[in-house]
Amino acid sequence: MCPNTLKTYDGFYSVYQPAGTGYSTIGVTQKVTVWCDGMNEKGLATEYTFIRRKRLKDGFICNLIGRLILETCANIEGDVSFLKNIPHYGLFSYVLKDTNQTKAAFVEASRKNIEVRSGAAYTNHYQIMKKENHHYIKESKRRLEVMEKPIMFLQRGRQLCIY
Repeated sequence: MCPNTLKTYDGFYSVYQPAGTGYSTIGVTQKVTVWCDGMNEKGLATEYTFIRRKRLKDGFICNLIGRLILETCANIEGDVSFLKNIPHYGLFSYVLKDTNQTKAAFVEASRKNIEVRSGAAYTNHYQIMKKENHHYIKESKRRLEVMEKPIMFLQRGRQLCIY
């Protein structure tokens, strides 16, 4: 690693069992105490994607919210309810998957609103709350387009070959 490169992830998985109540979790750590993404003992998995720094106010940062989700929620429905009732520091999307769903849920979160949609791919821009997006999302849209092509190809019952 280049000495001038900032390292945002600690680079290891942590397993955690809360004292008293809460679900056991495993996740990639960030700043030792918070998860970048992870899964709990109920099979709920979560990760987040950065959207934009805009009008930051008091609230919880996404990586702490991710850990709280895993410790307190058993499924997507509980997760969405939790996200609607917690103040968000910035604009992030949460990608959620549990053992009962065939598709992931994508939660677009801001201080003012929470929107949910399902799907198979997501990148760094809102698809419902479009007014909250950064002014330049061309690269994010392109990445999403590339990811959705093989998924649509497989959904039509054809075989996908990756070399």
